[in-house]
Amino acid sequence: MSTHLSVRCGGAVLAAVLLAATASCSDGARGPVAGPGGGAATPTAEAAAPDTRTELATAAFPTGWEGIEATVTVHELRRRGELVNLVFSVSHDGAERINLYTLHNDWAVTLVDPVNSRRHTVVADGNQEPLQPDTVSTYIAPGTPTPLSYGFTAPPPDVTAMDVYIAAFPPFRDVPVSP
Repeated sequence: MSTHLSVRCGGAVLAAVLLAATASCSDGARGPVAGPGGGAATPTAEAAAPDTRTELATAAFPTGWEGIEATVTVHELRRRGELVNLVFSVSHDGAERINLYTLHNDWAVTLVDPVNSRRHTVVADGNQEPLQPDTVSTYIAPGTPTPLSYGFTAPPPDVTAMDVYIAAFPPFRDVPVSP
């Protein structure tokens, strides 16, 4: 195994641990927060729910599903060592609980480093599971923002803002990267 591959594997394991620590909990009122690899995460005493009080950017988009509009709010883009964690929430104006896939079938999330012109995709853990919620088993209740967490390789230290691309929606530009 090359040194480069060892670093990538170590980074992926670290990403899984960090993402689990930040996304594996319940908010009590809305049910479980979506965890990495899909579905609802198991609550832990040590983990804290993603802080969704901060709104760095928000926008509403048509979903193409029965005239439903989705509202996406970016709450956090935080550096955690060699990783960066993106937390955003999704809500919709429909009448029923809908999974992410039904709401909009493509939830690919990427970050773009505008300083170095690099696109960052979601990293995977040691089992090659992406550090993101599963779109089929993650449900969004009507009018209730549901926080979602995604893990990426961090950009170089001189990068202080990134562009956030969520699904086919227009990007959120210059989202600050917290230290």
